[in-house]
Amino acid sequence: MQHPIMSCFQQIIFLIATCMAITGCSVQMDSHGTDLTSSDNPHQIITEQSAETQLTEAFRQGKDLFDKGDYEGAIDYFSSEIRLNPANAIPYEYRGLALYRMGQYKKAVEDFSEATRLQPNDPHIYFNRALAYGADYQKAISDYGKAIELDPNYALAYNNRGNLYERQLAFREALRDRRKAIALNPYLVVNTPGLWMAIFFGVIVAVWKTRTHSSRENRSSSTN
Repeated sequence: MQHPIMSCFQQIIFLIATCMAITGCSVQMDSHGTDLTSSDNPHQIITEQSAETQLTEAFRQGKDLFDKGDYEGAIDYFSSEIRLNPANAIPYEYRGLALYRMGQYKKAVEDFSEATRLQPNDPHIYFNRALAYGADYQKAISDYGKAIELDPNYALAYNNRGNLYERQLAFREALRDRRKAIALNPYLVVNTPGLWMAIFFGVIVAVWKTRTHSSRENRSSSTN
């Protein structure tokens, strides 16, 4: 049987190596040029080409305004597209993102929810709704989990879920998700100071467990 102190030491070495790998990462951008350095993280919209070709000029004008940062103007065009094409999830998702960037999170969640109803197998919609849930960590974690279920290689979803676990002081789960994110995308920039905190508390817990185990062994030996 492996000695508990050696097991603890090996865990600590692995955690430190993980952190060293993170500190060497470079900034990575998503498909829309969003800096991934922020831990509250970027939106992703990856749509099927066939679905986009079904949209009208109203959507294209709305997307042009969206890309320029005119979210209020974009919302008007996306709303027009929804009236013309109510069965397509894409304008709902874009309008949800525009609402999110304007700070209208409840309305954004409503649009993302409608988009998931129309297109339930798109992991990026669940990812975006998780962002809109904000401080409602349980719902956000659930949506990141759904995104990962649909796309097991979704590195950014693992990273964001790890951030939320960290905020809940669930450091073991946070480390698990961060390590998975790095394994899938070594260039993904994550919240390094937060990871150091997770490692710090992880080491404390490991040392405490080792000392507790040793104390029990000593008491057992004294009794015998």
